[in-house]
Amino acid sequence: MDLSCLIQNKWNGMESYHGHLNAELNAPHPNIYIFVEVLLRQQAATYVTVSSLSKSRTIPRSIREKSARLLDLFTVYSAGLQTRLDYFNAPAINSHRRRSLPCI
Repeated sequence: MDLSCLIQNKWNGMESYHGHLNAELNAPHPNIYIFVEVLLRQQAATYVTVSSLSKSRTIPRSIREKSARLLDLFTVYSAGLQTRLDYFNAPAINSHRRRSLPCI
């Protein structure tokens, strides 16, 4: 697995946040009241973005099927009908068909 993609995306998110914060503050050491006002504005914008994403997006069928399959596997294992080794190997049955995700 290529971890550089995950690390790059993590840093991009942090850099984006700090870039937006610095663009609104206009000073290296702003007044506390201005700082809190900027944080509240960013919090409101984040709430709007998150709520609009969660309402308009449905979970893809492939993810729903994988989640149901994993829940079934756990149910069988917790009932004692499957060994621990079989439980851990079961999700890897289709691993040869997995593809790595491209970096965005």
